[in-house]
Amino acid sequence: MSDRRPPELTVTNRLPSVGTPGARPMGNIPVLVRLLLDDGIEMWRPARANRWTATQVLVVWQNDSSNPWSTQMCWLPTEDVAQTFRGDTAALEPLWRQIHD
Repeated sequence: MSDRRPPELTVTNRLPSVGTPGARPMGNIPVLVRLLLDDGIEMWRPARANRWTATQVLVVWQNDSSNPWSTQMCWLPTEDVAQTFRGDTAALEPLWRQIHD
């Protein structure tokens, strides 16, 4: 395990901070987040919803599960954060396979 902080992902769909709604976190809800990266790649990552408003969510994730220093966070639009995917298997299976690649 590295004791050095790795480079952060440059997330282009991040939103400006709306400030901190309250002094403490509002939750620690497991979610999947859609990250658009500066090189044009779209990535889905497991994350935790920490704070939220009606239009955006502060999410926290690890870029490398073996490195605790790889934690990153940002505000994302609510449409880029999901607790579940719903639908029939034929429609969801390709999405599921992309997440595991």
